[in-house]
Amino acid sequence: AARGRQQRGVSAAVAQSVGQFMLFVGYPRSCHSLIASQLDAHPRMVVAHEYDLLSHWSGLDAAQRTRDYVFNTLFNATYMQASTGLRAAAPGSAYAKSRGAYSYGVPRQWQGNFRQRIDIIGDKHGGRTAKLVNGVRRKRLGVDVFAEIERALAVRLVFVHVMRHPMDNIATMVLRNRRVRRVVNGTVQQPRDVLDNRERLLGMSRVYVQLADAVARVRRRYRTVDVRCEDMVA
Repeated sequence: AARGRQQRGVSAAVAQSVGQFMLFVGYPRSCHSLIASQLDAHPRMVVAHEYDLLSHWSGLDAAQRTRDYVFNTLFNATYMQASTGLRAAAPGSAYAKSRGAYSYGVPRQWQGNFRQRIDIIGDKHGGRTAKLVNGVRRKRLGVDVFAEIERALAVRLVFVHVMRHPMDNIATMVLRNRRVRRVVNGTVQQPRDVLDNRERLLGMSRVYVQLADAVARVRRRYRTVDVRCEDMVA
């Protein structure tokens, strides 16, 4: 999917020119992968697919908490996705089918590459970001970690909040949690009571509310851009 001469990493000059660092925040199953792939196709944007910087951050030493290290790591991640990952897979290919039948490649554009400079660099992992902010099922980082990232990388953070109808999110979260998505599309036969589980539905609804609270906490402190999934796929 990459266009133009392939860059050999991000030079120090390019790393210093980056103006904004973009993170996704929100809910699982919200079109994050689709939107991030489209943004990564912009000639002056680099958006990694689920590198998960927040989970890695605490394990980075002082020499790694730099623009050069972090931005090169994210660039290499998106390069690999455009070369051999879901952003390279042709629709209907064996690889795409093995990962859920989706391909996020944008032909003849700039996925896995950039033109001259990078204005915005980012990491797409919206649901994980919200979970880490509020400690949903894992260690709680809170919002202070974002100020730490801004200071270390000397860059301004901006968040992308992707929305779809909450019932769509919650229903798909239930299916993923129960590992029964293929029951719905008919490729696997299981009893209906696997799906008709009131407690599971209520549990995922509570998780959604916690994630929404995390989004609100981020929004109070950082510029947050709202994008509706339906507007991107209509």
